[in-house]
Parts: sequence; structure tokens; C-alpha cells
Amino acid sequence: MTILNTTASDTEAVRALIHRILYGVHTSMPGVVKEFAEVNGFLVTKVQPCIQQLDTLDGESEYKNIPDIPNVIVCIPRSQSLGLSVTIPIQEGDEGMLHFAERSLDNWMIKGGVQPPSEPIQPRAHDLSDAVFVPGSINKPTNIENYSTSAIEVRNSDGSVALSVNPTTVAMRSQSELISMPGDGNIYITGNIVQTGDHTASGTITGVDDVQTGAGVSLDDHVHSGVQSGGSNTGTPV
Repeated sequence: MTILNTTASDTEAVRALIHRILYGVHTSMPGVVKEFAEVNGFLVTKVQPCIQQLDTLDGESEYKNIPDIPNVIVCIPRSQSLGLSVTIPIQEGDEGMLHFAERSLDNWMIKGGVQPPSEPIQPRAHDLSDAVFVPGSINKPTNIENYSTSAIEVRNSDGSVALSVNPTTVAMRSQSELISMPGDGNIYITGNIVQTGDHTASGTITGVDDVQTGAGVSLDDHVHSGVQSGGSNTGTPV
């Protein structure tokens, strides 16, 4: 059979064959974490693919779960040369995206760097066992509330606790407490400050409301005992 003499039925047969082959080629799909642990010195996950697979047997088709994929490596933002990482506390039930490498990852997972595939004779291609998990995909049930379109944030689900960075301002908030650095030379703090350790200031300290010492003596409204004329000192404030 050639392209020139291919019939319509032949074309459909070739198309069906290609479709069947492509159906077994895995590229990317969402997954849910079943387990997150350290195995042989590095962190891996066990991930359940979230898209079911259509199996056909004796003319009967049925959607079935793809088995859990063990030993899936996790992709995280990292500068290996500087030793800096952004780590994410991955828990069972967390969702993300699975990406399947075009060749086996076994050698690279163990040795790093540039390596040949672990199966050079018949190398795996887009195999379920060569998965990489990227945590954090979003769907309707896991949607993020109050998503900021103007800042990068490290935050909780509803945004009430967040570290926020936009082109001009760095801010931290936790419920009603807020620290903001808008780049105008000032640091703005909303909330009470509890400090352990010494406090040294090179500038002027101004109290808007009543300022008290550690002994509870008001610096705005206090009296001194032992007041007398002459060169003697007054007593302590009361």
C-alpha cells in the first residue's frame, strides 16, 4: 500500500493505528500525591494520575484508574549553584502536574549531570515510570481566593497571611497585623510590638500616645519625689 493507491478504508485504518499508538504516549496530566517521603537519600512522591484511562476488552470499554506511580521526583524552584531553594510542604492529597520524560530518568536521578538513558537498547519514551511532579495546579475546587494580579505572594488560601512583593513595596501581613516597606524611607507597622533583647536607635524616638518605662512609669505624665531647691537631684519618677 502506498500513498498514491490508499483507499478511504486504508486511510481510516492508518489513522486508527496512529491514534492507538499516540494513546499510549504519555506527555502530561494532573496528579494527586498519595505519599511524600525520602527514598535512597532524596525526596520522591507517590502520585495517582487524575485522568482515568479508557480500556477496551472484547468490544467493551471502561474507564479505569491508572495505577499509582512510585518514586516520582519533585520539581521545585531552586538555584543549585547558590544553594538556594523555595521548598513547599507537600502533603497527601495535594494536586499538581505530572510530566513524563522522553527518555528514562534512572541514571540522571542517581548521578545527576549529563547521562545516557538507563536502557540504551530499547529506551523508554514518555513512560509513566519517568514522571516529574510539579506541585500546585489549580482547579475549581482548589481555587485561590483574592488572587493578586500585581504582586508575587507567599500566602495562605484566602490571603489573610502573606508575604507580598510588587515593583515598589514589600509587605507582610498576618490577619490584622501588617508590616509595609513602600520604598519611601519608612517602615510602617500595624499591631503591637513585643521585643526580646536590646533596642538601639540613632534617631529620635517619638511617642504618639503615652510612652511608659519597663516599670510602668509614664514618660508623659509622672512626678518626682524629693524635690528641693539647690544642686541636689530629684528622686525617681513615680
